[in-house]
Amino acid sequence: MPLYEIRHTTPLTPTQCDRLASSLTNLHSTKFSTPKFFVNVVFFFSDQNSTSASNNSSTSDSTSTTRTYVGGKQLQENNYIVANVRSGPSRTQKEWDGLCEEVVKIWEGIVCHDGKDGNDGIDEKKGDDGKGLRAVFVMGGLIAGWEAGFVIPKAGEDGEWLKKNLGEFERRARLGEGMFGDLVEEIGERGLL
Repeated sequence: MPLYEIRHTTPLTPTQCDRLASSLTNLHSTKFSTPKFFVNVVFFFSDQNSTSASNNSSTSDSTSTTRTYVGGKQLQENNYIVANVRSGPSRTQKEWDGLCEEVVKIWEGIVCHDGKDGNDGIDEKKGDDGKGLRAVFVMGGLIAGWEAGFVIPKAGEDGEWLKKNLGEFERRARLGEGMFGDLVEEIGERGLL
């Protein structure tokens, strides 16, 4: 139901992408009542040093020509995460602020320190070195959506929605749609009903 957009100029390995996606999924699904099956994470890499990023010509390479400006000035190194989420009275500002702080810690642990504990994201000898996360934006404007064949519920109504759709989730799991099997298992394990 949420969509986390990782927009980065720091090159990430497939392992780092996997770890970030898994960690953000676990964070969101445990902080709120969203099953992991419905947490989406997508990565957008913008190589600010490539030829295609430094001119306006159309190229056939796979790098983005996205340019980011802050304070009217272009940033060559800019990593940020946009979380498009469902907001509502069941979720407080304190929870959203905490989510931002936890997202930063996840990024720092995986990208800045490659899983090593005890650092705050900035190596005092090297400075930020361009790997740091500059911003996390939580956008609570997700007012409607359709995912995997289901209209998504309002924030705070996940339990009723899961109960209403459990039969269809189970049917699709029996038909061999593997992710629905994982969903049904998670609903039971976490006691989401």
